[in-house]
Amino acid sequence: PVSFSLLGCVCVCTAMASYTLKEVAQREHWMVIHGKVYDVTTFLTDHPGGEEVLVEASGRDASVDFDNVAHSPDAHELMAKYYVGELVDNATGKGSGAKTSGGAKKEGGPSVWIIVVPILIVGVAIALRFYQ
Repeated sequence: PVSFSLLGCVCVCTAMASYTLKEVAQREHWMVIHGKVYDVTTFLTDHPGGEEVLVEASGRDASVDFDNVAHSPDAHELMAKYYVGELVDNATGKGSGAKTSGGAKKEGGPSVWIIVVPILIVGVAIALRFYQ
């Protein structure tokens, strides 16, 4: 992680980890959903659909399985807690080009947020500094 201080605010930026499907398959209870890698180990006993569903989906791309179930907005928000990184192509090491449920390629992804969030934080810190 990289941290810096500006006007009394400390901002921390972390790079997103990236994993190949082979690396995901080597981990117990890791899975891929829409190009994002999740470690659901601590969620197994809490999953409303049962532990078996997650165990069966472990080590692979479970996007289709995930989409075939009507997950609530709360379930989608909860996923952030188990997010560990992005899926990359085995051969190139670049993003997997995962498609969204609409079929279009994802654009931006978390890497954009690594830049946007610190800029927004700095902007807010500057604004607060001048308006106090």
